[in-house]
Amino acid sequence: SVPAATQFFKYVTIGGVVFVVDTALFQGLLFAAVALPAATTIGYVAGVSTHFALNRAFSFRNFDRTWRNQARTYGAIVFAQWVMTVTVVELLVHGAHAAPFVAKLVAVAANLPVGFLCHRSMTFGPGIRSRLRELAGLRRG
Repeated sequence: SVPAATQFFKYVTIGGVVFVVDTALFQGLLFAAVALPAATTIGYVAGVSTHFALNRAFSFRNFDRTWRNQARTYGAIVFAQWVMTVTVVELLVHGAHAAPFVAKLVAVAANLPVGFLCHRSMTFGPGIRSRLRELAGLRRG
């Protein structure tokens, strides 16, 4: 198994590439007058697609589960992170009058540790159901 520190370094490096993809698309869409939630979502989807492929191949290199099963788990985690991203961007832009780019940076920073831990233990680990069964077993014991 690859050490967590090595995985985290690779995860953050890939995250930098993904950040450029996501943010460039986000900014370009805002420049093209696309609504803020749509621009946030489109950039996010492009970023997470890139993120899944690169992390599967380079960071976690776990092929114990099929890519489809990993993609389903990844999708569930990413959906939760997407909700968090849109919420943070909307709150900061409309509630705190932050610049959209600054709001996006805050959302990315908030999602980084959560994403790494969830993807390491579930997406590229045994999966959500297995982790929930483990937790249920610990509570009974």
